[in-house]
Amino acid sequence: MVLDLSLNVAKYIIALVASAVLFGCVRHEVQLPPDVLSKDEMVPILVDIQLVEGSRSGKLVLGDTNKLPDYYARVYEKHHITAQEFRKSFDWYSKNPAEAKKVFEKVIEELSILESEIKMKNKEAHEKQQKELYNDE
Repeated sequence: MVLDLSLNVAKYIIALVASAVLFGCVRHEVQLPPDVLSKDEMVPILVDIQLVEGSRSGKLVLGDTNKLPDYYARVYEKHHITAQEFRKSFDWYSKNPAEAKKVFEKVIEELSILESEIKMKNKEAHEKQQKELYNDE
């Protein structure tokens, strides 16, 4: 009787430990609050913000009297969100670094694609210009 009880307890403990190990290895998806922008929504917004910040890196473009907040407002308008919605979402991702990392990895990927496309277009334009220059001689 004692042996049967010990075997049952041992089986229970093994099952409990196995369950704990199994569930501990499963990736738990972080639940996104309904008022926070999804990763797919955040990526293009952050790409646009990076482009604005990169282009406005302290340089004054002749005739451009807009300030950085004006450009942010245009980005929000383009993506049909408010500054408050963006800020709330950005704050949430800041508090969830694993999720933020996924977003920013995608932002970097998108910016790299844009950079490659621009380099290719610049190369093609330069080659065309060189061809025209040497054909005129």
